[in-house]
Amino acid sequence: MQYDSLQKMVTALKTPQSFQYDAASFLFRAHPLVAHSELSGCVVSVQDVTELKQKEKQLDMQSTMIAEINHRVKNTLQNVISLLNMQIRRTKEARVKEEFLNCINRILAIAKVYEVFTYQSRDLVNMRELAVYIAEKIIESSTLKPEDIHSI
Repeated sequence: MQYDSLQKMVTALKTPQSFQYDAASFLFRAHPLVAHSELSGCVVSVQDVTELKQKEKQLDMQSTMIAEINHRVKNTLQNVISLLNMQIRRTKEARVKEEFLNCINRILAIAKVYEVFTYQSRDLVNMRELAVYIAEKIIESSTLKPEDIHSI
């Protein structure tokens, strides 16, 4: 990198510039030196950010892996629900259908909890909403009549 003037270099390096040399990464930044309201020089700092870049790559890879695992968990739960629905369509027994529906409701409750804790900040989880959803799924899969259940 070459500059025609000190002013151009300071302007170009006011925002940090990243440079790669083999496997190493460096961050260049200019710090102007002003005397009597005039640019009299600058200090150029060079920071080795190789380790930081490597850690960023590792975090990106881990984030990608976690996203893939989350996707697979959701797909697996959906596949289980689909298999149970297939079984419901195959059977003629009302009691068996009811038990399969109970299983589906339980899996939906598990999926909802998983979704909430995977995609929402733990500080922002609406526990009331989550509890109501789980309670609805439990009620749907229980033998109790809805009118026999009272909230507190």
